[in-house]
Amino acid sequence: MMRQGMMDQCHQAQGMMGMGPMGMMYGPALDNHLDHIRAQLGVTDAQSAAWNSYAGAVKARASTMENMRETMKQAMRSGTAVARMDAHIKAMEGMTESLKALKPATEALYAVLTPEQKQKADALLGTGAMMCTFNTP
Repeated sequence: MMRQGMMDQCHQAQGMMGMGPMGMMYGPALDNHLDHIRAQLGVTDAQSAAWNSYAGAVKARASTMENMRETMKQAMRSGTAVARMDAHIKAMEGMTESLKALKPATEALYAVLTPEQKQKADALLGTGAMMCTFNTP
């Protein structure tokens, strides 16, 4: 049921500003998505610092991904075959690095969650919280 609610939210976000290609969320759509995840997890006041660090890391990743997307668009429009391949490689490396940067904040959040919250987190987290794809437990 929780997974269905998240999927519904993603479908709604597709019609809003802030929804990029491949289901990536930016701006207000990402903020709404993070608010929904926080509510689903039932983050307490004692867990707020870990949540805020996680949300900040997700937003930083979204910013990095948006910048990479703009670079890729420019390379695809005007670059040579080699330049396009280089841009693709750089984007993939950036994606990997942005996930690595998100991992410590995710681990810190996960560490302060209760067993029940962890079960929910297993279904809600793991994609960087900025994509409309969800893991199933």
